[in-house]
Amino acid sequence: MSKPIKSIQGLFVVFAEDGTMRSLSRRYFCSSMGVLAASAIISPVLSMKKAFSSSRTGYAYHPDFEAFENNSSETFLRAQWINSRMVLTGVSGDAAHVAPYGDPMEYIRKIHTQPHIDLINGYSAVPGFPLTLGQVAQTAVGYVLGAVNDVCSGSIKNAFCCIRPPGHHVQNSGSLGYCCYANVVLAARFARERFNIRRILIIDWDFHQGNGTHGHICNDNDILFFETFCPDMYSTLCNDFSPAGPDFDFPEDARRISVRMPSGSTGDDFVRVFETILVPAAERFQPELVLISCGFDLKKFDSHNYAGYTVTANTISRLTRIVKQIADTYAGGKLVSMLEGGYVDSPRDSSVYGTGQTFSGLSQCAENHVKTLITGEEQPETPFYSSSTKVSMRILKKQELTLRNGILFGLPLHDAPHTITITGANGRVVKQIHDVAGNSYKPPLSGLAAGRYLISVQSKRTSTTSEISIVL
Repeated sequence: MSKPIKSIQGLFVVFAEDGTMRSLSRRYFCSSMGVLAASAIISPVLSMKKAFSSSRTGYAYHPDFEAFENNSSETFLRAQWINSRMVLTGVSGDAAHVAPYGDPMEYIRKIHTQPHIDLINGYSAVPGFPLTLGQVAQTAVGYVLGAVNDVCSGSIKNAFCCIRPPGHHVQNSGSLGYCCYANVVLAARFARERFNIRRILIIDWDFHQGNGTHGHICNDNDILFFETFCPDMYSTLCNDFSPAGPDFDFPEDARRISVRMPSGSTGDDFVRVFETILVPAAERFQPELVLISCGFDLKKFDSHNYAGYTVTANTISRLTRIVKQIADTYAGGKLVSMLEGGYVDSPRDSSVYGTGQTFSGLSQCAENHVKTLITGEEQPETPFYSSSTKVSMRILKKQELTLRNGILFGLPLHDAPHTITITGANGRVVKQIHDVAGNSYKPPLSGLAAGRYLISVQSKRTSTTSEISIVL
């Protein structure tokens, strides 16, 4: 830094650190001072911006994930419902956008054989959808690698990848269980080669076992793999895996912890397993990066949840919080989560009537997951899993409420008048109409932004509120 400045006959003399005296013209001096002043203002701003970005959660998504169809379970609606809820509730606006990695095939070829890649690329597009399974599977890998790149470079702190198709079942024998490429394994490989990260913790929570991941990481002691799954969904592809029930005492040096959760396991049961088995294992292992194969099909009412687990959106938040604390403690917060399972909400409880082909529970689990990544705080239960929703679902079925061509049918004719309330997913009432008669009604939807809303109908002799989701 220069010493005090003196003026000599129109020149500005600067005494430099080495003691020499340098003269500058007024114009040059003023210009230099302007640059220094601007630098003094801009540099802190840029530093603050970088610090702000590096503390944010990333969100990876692209419309292509809605542009292909796999089948009736692994459908485009999965991505559509999750992303729409992220937008409607403002979660995606609070997160940083994740850009895809340039050439995902470079890393896909490091894990998968050319015959496997050819087989995936050989599937043709489903009529009515512009993209093929292979095209979107490659896009999914690109966004996973982009998220790992942003997290490991410090651009963001953690990330959730709302991608499809999933990947934790696949080996090198073609699409398996809706999966195409081993997304989480590719993420680990990418982190090692580009960022020299060795100790990687992979957590797989899903109704099904991550058996494809098994085969890819077999005997790799630099990976600690922890999973919970339904016992009926077990098949090992590697001899260093030894699954057990939730009360099993795993060896202290275990690198493969596969926990079979019995039928009827509650959210508290899953949290207990994470706290008593995963947390101590992570403390011993001290990972440099945490990856989550994030399956929401273990949730209550999921069409694949044959074991009757009662995991809710609040449970997902609690599990996320535990894993985030592990990442914050040992890995500088570096965590990347990628979507695996999570399908149609189809209640099996005979006392609760279903709402049909909806993905309300899936989208609310994903919302709680990302909110917890952003805030680190446990999120409250969401409407879909609250007790009042059970009542409304039961009434909804009884009254056969439907929305067709913008008209609400099935209002109880002898229960009029009705009060109809339209509420956004954020809980705000956007419209309320009183004294509605008849068994059909066209709600005033003009002026509402595109998105999902809840229509609640309360009648004269009905103290509860029926709810249905609509898409404008």
